[in-house]
Amino acid sequence: MAKQPETKVKFSIFNKEFNEGMNEMNRDSAKLRKEFKLQEAQMKQNGTAAEQLEAKISYLGKEQDIVRKKISATEKQLDKAKQTIRK
Repeated sequence: MAKQPETKVKFSIFNKEFNEGMNEMNRDSAKLRKEFKLQEAQMKQNGTAAEQLEAKISYLGKEQDIVRKKISATEKQLDKAKQTIRK
């Protein structure tokens, strides 16, 4: 029973780092989304269909990179939690 408070403290520290990282990635994603919406609005007026499609593909690729980072961070956090619980 004496190990439970220690485990909670360790996990809170791990969780804080994880949450900060996720918040940063969420901010990056929101910024990317805003930039794309602005670009999309501008291209509706004077962009070709090919340029619009290229912009959308670029946006989706960048969004996919952010999601990959989130998945990686979540996997690392899960591994840390498992190690903490096993101790």
